[in-house]
Amino acid sequence: MDEAKDWYDTFISKKSIELGFENYVLMNAPVWHRPHASRPWKQLKYTNPLKYYFLKFWKGLDKI
Repeated sequence: MDEAKDWYDTFISKKSIELGFENYVLMNAPVWHRPHASRPWKQLKYTNPLKYYFLKFWKGLDKI
């Protein structure tokens, strides 16, 4: 990454190394994938699609 730019993640990485932390990549760790976990209202798309689309258009929740 460009050192001239202010990258927040780069600062965290450099500070963590400075403090003695080490990063490990776990290749065998199981991963639990939950679609739209960060946006619980999107779960309605699968459980109650009519309510989901009503809220989507009424409240404008699904705008990019």
